[in-house]
Amino acid sequence: MNDRDNPLVAIQEIFRQYIEAKREFGAIAERCLLKGWPDRKAEIQSTMRLMTLVSEIELLRFEYLMSVTLLDSATLKSFALLFDRLYKGWRDSDEVALSAGNPTYRDVSKELEATKSIKAAMDPAALDGPFAGAGQDPEFRNACAALDKKHRQLEEQIGTVAAATRLPTTAPHGFRAGKP
Repeated sequence: MNDRDNPLVAIQEIFRQYIEAKREFGAIAERCLLKGWPDRKAEIQSTMRLMTLVSEIELLRFEYLMSVTLLDSATLKSFALLFDRLYKGWRDSDEVALSAGNPTYRDVSKELEATKSIKAAMDPAALDGPFAGAGQDPEFRNACAALDKKHRQLEEQIGTVAAATRLPTTAPHGFRAGKP
C-alpha cells in the first residue's frame, strides 16, 4: 500500500489542509482588518497571532493523538467531533506527555498563553471598527466564503475516509504522525 492509499496518511493530509486553509484565511483577514485602521495594528496583529497559535496547537495535538492512540472512526466523522477531542476531550495526561516530548508544543503553548494575556489586556472594543470594515470588504467576504467552502469539502472527505476505514485503536508500529 502506498501512502496515498493509507487512510491514516489521508486523514492527516485532510487535517493539514484544513489548518493551512485557516492560516491562509488569517493572512487575508489581517490584511483586510488593517485597511483603514493603522492605529489598531498592534491589536489586530495580536489577535491574528492568537489565531495562528491556536491552529498550531490544534495541529500538534492532532498529530500527537494520531501517533500514540489514534482517533477512532467515530471521532473522525467530522471536524466538530475531532475538535471536541482536541479541546473538551484533551486530558491532563495528553498535555503532560505532549509537553514533555515536544519542545515545539511547549514553546507554542507558552507563546499562546502570553498572547492571551496581551489580548485580555486590550480594549474589547478595539477591533469593532476593523471587523465592521472588513465585513464590508469584498476580499474579506470572499475569503470567508472560500474558507467555508474548503471546510465543507474537507469535512466531507474526512467523513468519507473515516466511514470507509476500520481504524486500529493504537498507532501501527512504525507509523509516525507528521512523517507520512
